Amino acid sequence: MSSKHSKYYGGHHSKSGKAATPTPPPLIFGPDGYNLTEGDQIPQQFFEKVIHRAYIEFLSVSTEGMTLDEASRVKNHAIWKFDFTTPYGDYRGARLSMDVNFDVASSPSESGASFKPGGMMVKPVRYTERSTSSARTIEIPCAAGIQLGYVTFHLMNNRLHEFSFVNINDRYYGCRDWMTQSLLLLGQVNYTGYAIIRTWPQDNPPMPANDAYEALGMRYRVVPPRGEAHGCPIDLGHFLEYNRVIMDCMPYQGTVKAAALCERVP
Repeated sequence: MSSKHSKYYGGHHSKSGKAATPTPPPLIFGPDGYNLTEGDQIPQQFFEKVIHRAYIEFLSVSTEGMTLDEASRVKNHAIWKFDFTTPYGDYRGARLSMDVNFDVASSPSESGASFKPGGMMVKPVRYTERSTSSARTIEIPCAAGIQLGYVTFHLMNNRLHEFSFVNINDRYYGCRDWMTQSLLLLGQVNYTGYAIIRTWPQDNPPMPANDAYEALGMRYRVVPPRGEAHGCPIDLGHFLEYNRVIMDCMPYQGTVKAAALCERVP
């Protein structure tokens, strides 16, 4: 990827004779970011940003029209959040997620379930550490020198960008399935680890998960006490080409791990 560096950085110089600080190409994107599944083009220099810290975030979702009891049981939208070692203009990091593509119609499967395609999204952000919309954030280990483009290339090379969400009671689920498999793939090449280094909220309510896989097998209240954890088995989405791997440490629906987690953290 670094071989394309010269495509954007011409060797121009200032009047003093010293190399001028290059201005990176502007980032032009909509409210949801760039859709890599649909081939949105991102400046190469942005992909070359080195990741300093890696997080998994469990975002709040809309509870409009719900009772307080219903709102306390909603499942979060899980995403990646990365901080850069140096900013790209005003942008200090990026979110990486699989989001529902509401512009595409749902399609039935042979089992009768309804699925809606998703898009692998990259959204530049101007802040570091946790997102304010996150009910729970965990930081996990991240190898030194890993560029954002290494992460997206590895996931797309394994066809993780082709994914659909399952429709359950007119709500779409599967983001934690996608996150679990992306965590596995990134761990296999030592880009990230699984241990929880830090978490927000930090003290109250406490975080009962022992590692990132357990964290993905929980939901976190979006109403007070915000961030409180409850066991919540991972729903299966649908990968078009990638073959899902389910290990004993992954609390998928119907697994021994999920049952044990729900018993420990009801």
